[in-house]
Amino acid sequence: MTHKDLFKGATYKSLERQVNGKHYSSFKIQPAEFINENKILFAEGNAIKYICRHHLKGKEVDIDKAIHYLEMVKERDYSWVYSLIKNKLQKPLKRLKTIIKDGN
Repeated sequence: MTHKDLFKGATYKSLERQVNGKHYSSFKIQPAEFINENKILFAEGNAIKYICRHHLKGKEVDIDKAIHYLEMVKERDYSWVYSLIKNKLQKPLKRLKTIIKDGN
């Protein structure tokens, strides 16, 4: 099921069985083991899981789920960048619109 030597020191007996399906059993490294060993956050971990299994289980729906989780990551980690840019450009853009409108 999982290449046990890859993560020496980590033992996941729980990976020897899977509830509701066998879509992870063919992987050399199960997504859950990879996610846990690398201490990956929830949203990123779910995106990895859905990307790994899409061709075996959920097809296009799993890709949509992965995209949804990646959108969460983007909003969580990078929305401040867009807010900062918007706030910094708001006054100059307003002034530019006025100049264009008034011709001044």
